[in-house]
Amino acid sequence: MNRQPPAKVFPLFLKLENRPCLVVGASVIAEGKIAGLLEAEAKVQVVAPEATPQVESWAEAGRLDWNRRGFQPSDLEGMFLVVAATSSTPLHEQIFAEAQHQRVLCNTA
Repeated sequence: MNRQPPAKVFPLFLKLENRPCLVVGASVIAEGKIAGLLEAEAKVQVVAPEATPQVESWAEAGRLDWNRRGFQPSDLEGMFLVVAATSSTPLHEQIFAEAQHQRVLCNTA
């Protein structure tokens, strides 16, 4: 199997206040990403069939919008940033490819 070397990365700080950000996944790992986005005062949308109790609590308090279903490419429409935080590598690859197509910044956890 031919493996490519890891991509070079550039550290980046973003002002996310009032910017629409999507998180795909609502696991413990996603929860940490969501907490950071909420702290940055982003407008957070979460797409995941299930969520941790903390993510559910944030949704119930109106701190984020939670769509209880799987990812759809249309979820990226109007987003500034998407964070792929699931356990599925194929799904992360799909999200990354679609984000590139729609010119949305993408981070994979």
